[in-house]
Amino acid sequence: FFKRSIRKQLAYTCRGSRDCQVTKHHRNRCQYCRLHKCLSMGMRADSVQSERKPTADSAGRGEKGASMLLTSVGGLSSHALNMAHRQTLHATGLAHHDQQNSKMSGNKDGPNAIGSSWASWDEDGDDQAADEESYSRSRLSPSSGPLISEEQALFHVTLPTTPLGGALNVHYVCESASRILFRSLLWTRTLPAFEELPASLQLTLVESAWSEIFTLGLLQCAEQMQLSTLLSTVLSHLNAKGGPGSDIMGSAQRAQVSEHVTALQRLLSATQRLQPDDQEYALLKSLVLFCPDRPALGPEWCARLERLQER
Repeated sequence: FFKRSIRKQLAYTCRGSRDCQVTKHHRNRCQYCRLHKCLSMGMRADSVQSERKPTADSAGRGEKGASMLLTSVGGLSSHALNMAHRQTLHATGLAHHDQQNSKMSGNKDGPNAIGSSWASWDEDGDDQAADEESYSRSRLSPSSGPLISEEQALFHVTLPTTPLGGALNVHYVCESASRILFRSLLWTRTLPAFEELPASLQLTLVESAWSEIFTLGLLQCAEQMQLSTLLSTVLSHLNAKGGPGSDIMGSAQRAQVSEHVTALQRLLSATQRLQPDDQEYALLKSLVLFCPDRPALGPEWCARLERLQER
């Protein structure tokens, strides 16, 4: 079931509250919750893909792994994150909503991959008019109280086991990034204020803010995933003449990777000084998610987002 779902990039919808019982005898009742449980238990989409590839030669595996580590971490693992976009949005029930926009843009990589994979909230699909009608009804009885509860502020990610010997390899980095991205986007679905918005607006907000939300999640899990050690290791390899990655990365690309890693180190140092708690991280993510300064937002939506930020 898991292999088929990942290889065919299938999307499922839960008709309940996304907490259906998944057991040996009841596993076929809800495919959405079944796939979600597979991912939450640590099953990896990249393992499914790698089964079709021949096993690499053992010779030179260490140096090749270091080169892959530089390439992956330097761009925040763009390949792994694009894979994670698909895996995450399918698992959170966010696939196929913006297929028309995807066809018009013709871009299937990078941040726009989120738009091409964003899910419909109902199996039959809701059009723009239905979204607007639902939003109009929600405005008649707007949500009150705090925007984020203490429970919604919690952010827990089960990271993969640290490699033997403590050496952080490319698999550990990519798998950790994939899980943090998964939890970061799943977190947005726990916010009632976000769920009240039309799906088309949700798509716009997530497309614009996913990288910032992911970075905040990365910083929040920094100690757990040894982020400081990981970034220092990458920089030392980048600065070494003829080091790993020099054969597959040009000088301009290496400089760009180094710039990204250094920026992450500065952010990490700042957060270590400030020591934000889970509630403060959640509020920062909400400010980013509900930012009204997004392109293609009308005045009504901007006003709505400004009110959410004030809360």
